[in-house]
Amino acid sequence: MSGGTRLGTLLALTALGVAAAGCARTAETPLRIAAKPLPRFGKLPGAPNPRSWAEPARPADSAEVIAVEAGVAGDRTAALLEVPADSCAVVIARATGSVEDLDLLAYGEDGAVLGTDEGPDKTPALLICPPHPGRIYVAARIASGHGLVALGAEPISSTQQELAAYMQVQTEKMRKAVQESGAQLD
Repeated sequence: MSGGTRLGTLLALTALGVAAAGCARTAETPLRIAAKPLPRFGKLPGAPNPRSWAEPARPADSAEVIAVEAGVAGDRTAALLEVPADSCAVVIARATGSVEDLDLLAYGEDGAVLGTDEGPDKTPALLICPPHPGRIYVAARIASGHGLVALGAEPISSTQQELAAYMQVQTEKMRKAVQESGAQLD
């Protein structure tokens, strides 16, 4: 190393030492920073609350959100649902606005298909009535789009079962008529 380079290096190291010494705390002047508590950070138990985007058509005290997940096309949100052998249940799937098409599937634990709603819409629903197994596996599948998906279920009283069954039959008849006509459902 030449004399000029050594002198430059020595001056740089001296300047660095002086700067560091000027920043050092002394016992007479302690560094005090007003520490504000940080907002809570970390993993929370549970799942996102779907109430802001998956409100049911009517308030129901007995309705229950049984699963919430995020996903993209092809992903599923699923749960195992217990339904008394002599009761019906309405199962629905709802999603955030970025999900364009959502399907709903229900199976017995033996793999038997209990119902599917694979229509081109964002609000699938199934009515599951006896005879059915006591434990039902339900899954919502994102057919198109991405976002949060919630599964909900509600028991149906015996007085509502006949009306619900009638409405399901009528809805299926209308869906078939629309499909045969070539019109699109929104």
